[in-house]
Amino acid sequence: MKYTGVVGEVFPKMANVILDEDESRRLLCTYRRGQIVDRDAEWRERAPVAPGDRVQIHAYGSKDGVIEEVFPRTNSIARRAPGREGKLLHTIAANVDFVVVTASLHDPDFSPGLIDRFLIATTTAQIVPIIV
Repeated sequence: MKYTGVVGEVFPKMANVILDEDESRRLLCTYRRGQIVDRDAEWRERAPVAPGDRVQIHAYGSKDGVIEEVFPRTNSIARRAPGREGKLLHTIAANVDFVVVTASLHDPDFSPGLIDRFLIATTTAQIVPIIV
């Protein structure tokens, strides 16, 4: 049976998908990287799915399935994958409406550079930042 949903969590070679038709139902889905990756992209993705991705899945049971398609993203927050050569991205979140940035004055000490990095990342991705 085919369903659509949103990726809630990502694990190595698996993702937890929240179903559109019943948000209380989640399926643990594998993915076939070769089936859902854009091979012509300038930058390669570290993982082909990210939290927030809209996907189509084929359910094999009441608790598991396979991701068959990842729908186009409206935006994403990504960074270069650590410790890798070449053009490899690690997408942290996809299809984000807004980002709430919080920081403390003490313990840990306030870091204006951290706020700046979040503002740059959100503005570049056309995501609304909210600073608390």
